[in-house]
Amino acid sequence: MSTTPTADDPNLQTTNSKAFAYTSTSLRYAVTHVFLPVQLPDKNDYTPENDHSLARGVCAAAHAYATHVCGTSEQARWHRITRMLDNLQVAVQSEHMDNDHVTSQLWKMQTGDILAFLIRRQNAAIILTKRESCTLCEAFEVSPHRDDIKNTPEPLICSYPGSAVETPNEVFDDGAFQSELTNFLSRPNAVDSDSPLLPSADPQYINALFNGILQSVGRAADVPRATKRTA
Repeated sequence: MSTTPTADDPNLQTTNSKAFAYTSTSLRYAVTHVFLPVQLPDKNDYTPENDHSLARGVCAAAHAYATHVCGTSEQARWHRITRMLDNLQVAVQSEHMDNDHVTSQLWKMQTGDILAFLIRRQNAAIILTKRESCTLCEAFEVSPHRDDIKNTPEPLICSYPGSAVETPNEVFDDGAFQSELTNFLSRPNAVDSDSPLLPSADPQYINALFNGILQSVGRAADVPRATKRTA
């Protein structure tokens, strides 16, 4: 039985701005992937350690900002965001998604809770938001395909999420459904850790197939979309 910690685990040491410190390597990785770097790396700079360090850095910033909304109307909402980020940084410690951890987080979801999962091998991500009567499931491509970037003379415009589906909670909360959802999300990440990471995998396995499966038990959702211009 897995003992992966969660954000609700009292034994988990939550990341904070005082406890977290970048190394020169992780700082360079953060600058490259969060900001526009002066010079792009000449090769794929991904490592699980770099990715986890970046996630921890985001958590540290979120917890530092939380002190500024304490006692305001935004406190409860920001608490849900920091919990989501804490769970995400626990999940990305390994290239392999822990089934027990995913199932536990799905089962514990309450109204207003948000979960995010990175499907690294498929270059895709999932965001789940629990509402009163349904759970909103959003999927999107994490990074544009390199051929799209090279073949587009103008800055590439990306829209997020790629798809969104509302699943009734009587379906989403069913144990059998959550078990199958966990298997679907974890299987693309179940790869040999020694195999090379593809620079940009095809997210259609998640974006299209996941969307089609959920629409069979739910319905397409009209959600606000964020647009990003890739330099």
